[in-house]
Amino acid sequence: MKKLFVLALCGLFAAGAAEAKTYYVDASRPNNNGNGLKASTAKKTIQAAVNLAKDGDTIIVYPGEYAPFKTNNKKIAIKSAKGASKTKIVKTAKVQDIALAQLGKTWTESYVDTKGRKVTYVSAPRSKGKNTTLAGFLLDGKNRPNGGYTLLGISGGTVKSCSIQRLGTGEDGGYEVAVNATLAGCSVLNNHADIADSCVFSRCRILDNDGGRNEDSRFCNCLYAGNKGYGWWGHGAHFAGSVLVNCTIARNFAYRESSEDKVPFSSESKFYNCILRNNYRQTKTWEGKTGSATLHNTDSGNTYSRTYKDNRNPKFVKESSGDYKLAKGSPCINQGTVPAAIKSYVGSVDLAGAKRIHGASIDMGCYEY
Repeated sequence: MKKLFVLALCGLFAAGAAEAKTYYVDASRPNNNGNGLKASTAKKTIQAAVNLAKDGDTIIVYPGEYAPFKTNNKKIAIKSAKGASKTKIVKTAKVQDIALAQLGKTWTESYVDTKGRKVTYVSAPRSKGKNTTLAGFLLDGKNRPNGGYTLLGISGGTVKSCSIQRLGTGEDGGYEVAVNATLAGCSVLNNHADIADSCVFSRCRILDNDGGRNEDSRFCNCLYAGNKGYGWWGHGAHFAGSVLVNCTIARNFAYRESSEDKVPFSSESKFYNCILRNNYRQTKTWEGKTGSATLHNTDSGNTYSRTYKDNRNPKFVKESSGDYKLAKGSPCINQGTVPAAIKSYVGSVDLAGAKRIHGASIDMGCYEY
């Protein structure tokens, strides 16, 4: 009897595993009338497939442009069939306060107003939860409306091999590129918005963004270059309360929208095995005039462990063209350490996919020599 009971349980588990489905999405379809279970009956929108999907299901998305969608933290995988160069998520509706990919689950927050009344509101689109995986998409803010805080890139979720560009607009920029999300192997390019709030980045390229402030986030094996960050009242223009492990940080500007106090490049952050090179600080008057740039790689109040700073030459392959790999004879080779505090953050490969520790010790920066 016990044997039969065990066999019955195994049958139930096998049946459960077999129930996982794959849905298909194709922007060229005329509508969402198909059941989505094969290419010939694919759904037209990602949201239609998400609505059908259960935990454990996979959604395959064919090339095309797609509207923003929400998953409510379902444990599903959404994958492009041909990668980010051919599969885009873009803003289409002229509405404010929207996320291109709201992958987590919304939650409520409360506060007491000036009259002592309790006010509760839904925090959408700043959702939480990492169950949904999104892989191989371009998230493009090209259709954002003009002015103000209008568009968030990714909210919640686990994001792989995606590119995020052109979010935010106007003098004030936009929402963050990502919030409460985990990003791996992604590119964050040419956004006019803050970069991250409460995120984890691994092996990402974060380049040429305007307004790139990062709060309470972690960066591992990342290249962070050519970004402009804005700060106020002593808060870090680029990093505040963040942890950076084996990152290369170069050619960034920290701005303060005033000619008074100078904003720090970072505040209350920790840097391990990083390279800081040719970062500058500037002030701007309210009339928009820009003050002179001052070399500014480090700030008090941060922790720097085995980090190459003070603008010494780390000997990149070709710094002038943005090649930040280490050249032969670089003083950053074999000069890092892996204390217990960061052991789980280091990872097995560098930004280029090479073995992370190759030699006597780990190298500084995002590339292993």
